[in-house]
Amino acid sequence: MIPGWLRQKIAGKCHAEPCPRCRAVLLVGDSEGWPAKVDPVALDVGQQILARLAGLNLHHVEHRDGRLELFPRTAWRVADPTLDTLPVVADHRCGNRWQGADLLNPTTRHHPLPDRCPF
Repeated sequence: MIPGWLRQKIAGKCHAEPCPRCRAVLLVGDSEGWPAKVDPVALDVGQQILARLAGLNLHHVEHRDGRLELFPRTAWRVADPTLDTLPVVADHRCGNRWQGADLLNPTTRHHPLPDRCPF
C-alpha cells in the first residue's frame, strides 16, 4: 500500500487550461511526477497506435476523489485488465484533432473534419 503523503506527491492531479499557442483546451498536470499537457479526448485503440507512432506519450485518466488524475500508460498498465475501462489520452501537439468523447464536457463529441466541402 502506498502511504497517503507519497500518493499525494505522485498523484497526477490535473486541471483545464488553454494552450498558449493554439488556444485549445487541455488537461494540464503531473503524470506520476512528470509534467503533462494532454488533449481531453478519449482515444480508441487505433488512435492510440497512431499517437505512439507520432511520438506522443499516452496517459490514463481516472476520476478519483472528485478530480481527474493522469497516469502514464506504460507496458505493465497496458496488460492490466482492470485499467481497460479508463479513458486513454495523448500528449497535446498543436494542430492535432482527435475524434472521440470530450472528457471535460461529456455531452459533446469531437468529430473529424468532413471529407467534402460543406458549401
